[in-house]
Amino acid sequence: MNKTSDDLDAPASSRELQQHAIAELGQRALGDCTFEELCEQALDDLTRCLNLRYVKLLELSPGGEYLTMVAGRGWRPGLVGRVKVPKDSGSQAGFSLQTAETVVVQDFDTETRFAPPKLLSDHGIRCGASVIIGPVSNPWGVLGVHESELGRCSYDRYDIDFVRSIANILWLFVKNAADRTKAETERQALRSLADAMPILFAVVDRKGRYEFVNDAYRVFGEPGRLIGKRVRDVIGDKVYETTAPYVERVLRGEVTRFETRLPLQGERERDVLVTYAPRWGVEGSVDGFYVVVVDISDQKDRQREILERTQHYQAMADSIPYGIWTCDAAGKLTYVSESFLELIGMTFDEACDFGWVSRLIPEEAEEIEAAWKACVATRQDWKREHRVLGCDGRTYDILAIARPVIDREGQLTSYVGLNLDMTEWKQREDTLKLLARELDHRVKNVFSLVLTIARMASRTADDVE
Repeated sequence: MNKTSDDLDAPASSRELQQHAIAELGQRALGDCTFEELCEQALDDLTRCLNLRYVKLLELSPGGEYLTMVAGRGWRPGLVGRVKVPKDSGSQAGFSLQTAETVVVQDFDTETRFAPPKLLSDHGIRCGASVIIGPVSNPWGVLGVHESELGRCSYDRYDIDFVRSIANILWLFVKNAADRTKAETERQALRSLADAMPILFAVVDRKGRYEFVNDAYRVFGEPGRLIGKRVRDVIGDKVYETTAPYVERVLRGEVTRFETRLPLQGERERDVLVTYAPRWGVEGSVDGFYVVVVDISDQKDRQREILERTQHYQAMADSIPYGIWTCDAAGKLTYVSESFLELIGMTFDEACDFGWVSRLIPEEAEEIEAAWKACVATRQDWKREHRVLGCDGRTYDILAIARPVIDREGQLTSYVGLNLDMTEWKQREDTLKLLARELDHRVKNVFSLVLTIARMASRTADDVE
């Protein structure tokens, strides 16, 4: 204001005092003080270094309608926390926000841009300066310094820079606190999410020590006590030896996935699917890795159960001559017993796409193939005798029986069938038919002979009479 010299505008001790105050305040802002404690020190520094009696810290309301004095020096008791200043250009602080500039008033008696608000006029304020706290596009509030004696209203540009520096420190603290709060909120959300997941999740540093584990790691002990421990010490040497090659790969930057068994606390060994993903540091190198462990014991048990049942069914199918067969919804083979393939001298690939038809008696093949396709199209049961040419040159009588498999939506998914060897039965049937014909023939001959004898006997009797 009144000090406008190109030379040193104030005694060196005053500049040094301001610089020291900024350094101390900045250092404290980096520590663990609260915002209220930092504000108290900032206001004390302003009154002491600028030889002022009135300082106010105004915070913009969430809706941006007004400013509230949240801290101050020199004002009458009871005003801090209660006084509200208009945001519009009718006040010095409001004018600063509207113009997005630092506003200096040399004397309110000659000020024409705005009138002093009631707070200033009630205290006889004659001069002052207002500095925006935070970015002008999204301000947090305004820092104001004032004096009621014109003799003390001699601020130079160094003094204004000092006020700006204080405002900047306050803003950086507010922003960092907000960032820390946001980060902590996100961290807690991630922690809650990680703890809620039915998997084991951990972060391991490059030295193989746990930095983070979710609550699922409780199967190895109290999660908090696992932090800092080596993975080897937690899961045991035997299991760690199986994972060591994958650890080496993930530390080279590869995502690795493998299955193993883990001895979980209080339970039997469990089948698990483990995924390691590298964690990249700021310099582009791997400084650790993420661990995801999914318990797949139930799936493995079901797989083993299905495999066991499949083996049982396979044994049953193989015990039946020419055995079991299945087809898809188009009527093409998806499985057939090995004994049938050996009978017709084909591989499965050769037989599956209606190749088996070529092993039927030629005069029946075309008609049977058409009948089978019609059966599949209408989703009917199948029962048909085939005469099959074996790879040994003999003809075999096969009775094929099948039923369609329909899903819950009413769609045909497959056919399940059975081949029965009827050759010996047919041979016995043919033999019985032959015997029956022969017996019928012989009986007829005997009856004919008897009738002839009877007639002859009858004629002889007539002659005797």
